[in-house]
Amino acid sequence: MLVTLRGYDTRFKELAAFNGVMEEEMTKFWMVLASATMFSFGCVDKGDDTGGAEADADTDADTDADPTFSVSWGSSSVSATATDWDGGFFGMAEDNASCNAADSEYGCYTGEDCAYGYDNPVSGNSFGPYCHPMSDSVTLTYSGDCTVTEGSETCFGTSFSGLTAYYFEAQDGTCYTGGTYPDYWSGFGCTTTTVPD
Repeated sequence: MLVTLRGYDTRFKELAAFNGVMEEEMTKFWMVLASATMFSFGCVDKGDDTGGAEADADTDADTDADPTFSVSWGSSSVSATATDWDGGFFGMAEDNASCNAADSEYGCYTGEDCAYGYDNPVSGNSFGPYCHPMSDSVTLTYSGDCTVTEGSETCFGTSFSGLTAYYFEAQDGTCYTGGTYPDYWSGFGCTTTTVPD
């Protein structure tokens, strides 16, 4: 006895058509892959005779240098400077015994940390996370009213000197931390470095 289900042969035909399309697409894929593989074996880099080993050694020495950083707290602004650096981002997070204390009303200000931001426990307002773009340096003016404009204004002030952790992120995502508590960004895989301030 033969039993047929309604719509079964329609579904079967749809699946068969889909499998045929997939088979055709896979055939195209393997043909393209085989062509690309054969082409890559046929190309040989003959090198560049213009600079020689001296030019290569000079270039490698420049790109292999680890960047160095410094932060300078002035009366109206804070500046971050980097050497051997192609630009990226700069962030800061407050860290000291007073703001970390259990009875601290506001906690540590972390709104410009490029990572987590800051939730003000008193007002309930959230800030950031802000991250300041920088080339080889950036100067951030103290806003006075805690207005943050990335790359030009900061909520931090001169009283934060020596009480702050610093974060520098290169264009390629490599990051460096320093200051009072560089481990604040421990989950990011950053390199810890000395950042004079």
